[in-house]
Amino acid sequence: MSEGQESDFDYEGYAKALERSLALAEKDYWTQYVDINRHQVNVSKTYLWVAAALLGAYAAAIGKYPAYFLANGCSVLFSLVAILSAVVAFGICLYAMPARRGYKAIPDVSWGEFPALANDHLRRKEKNIYVRTLTALNDKVDKANHHNVATNQSRASLLRVTSWVLIASFVLALLTGISISVPFLIKAIKAMEVVMPEETQNQSQGQSSESVPDVPAPAGPIYGGNPDLATHSVEPTRTGTIRITESDNSLSREEK
Repeated sequence: MSEGQESDFDYEGYAKALERSLALAEKDYWTQYVDINRHQVNVSKTYLWVAAALLGAYAAAIGKYPAYFLANGCSVLFSLVAILSAVVAFGICLYAMPARRGYKAIPDVSWGEFPALANDHLRRKEKNIYVRTLTALNDKVDKANHHNVATNQSRASLLRVTSWVLIASFVLALLTGISISVPFLIKAIKAMEVVMPEETQNQSQGQSSESVPDVPAPAGPIYGGNPDLATHSVEPTRTGTIRITESDNSLSREEK
């Protein structure tokens, strides 16, 4: 290719574009390798603590109140699944924490391969060595980013599963508590229903005894057989009248 044809290409602009692309790729590389990796490790530690705390709480509760957990089939089933869920979450978190796929470095062997590559171009008397080296660097960083993103996505999926398993364990623990409490609540309600009528009856009896005076009741009026008694203030209704005089103390009867 002649020098006039080579001058038609904007190698300088192309080199700047490669530099810009490499800068962004490097930033993404360190984000995946350092920032996201550190964040996922911290999340894993948190999930481990939560799983360990749940297992400790389950062990303490069952050790202190074993009869309650064996009271019915639902409590046994829920408590058993809750414990297994916490154990599974702990195991998944331990498995995900080290990033099983690992992180890929930018060079295949060491950073010395890039100066060696530039030296090879120089020895072959090739032009645009800077552009060729930038192109090789962009390719290496892109491959490393692709691998590291896949590693972080794989661990993120395991951590999401861990979070849901922990939530399921906590919900099952609540169901265990409800299944244990319901029979006792039913018994308490029935006992209250039995005691309340007795108290109501005693109160009504007490109120009735307080409202009645502690004296004998009077006999009341006697009906029938009373004679008609006449006095001076009442006009007798019979045809005959008896008068008593003080002068002669004699009885006289006047017929009307």
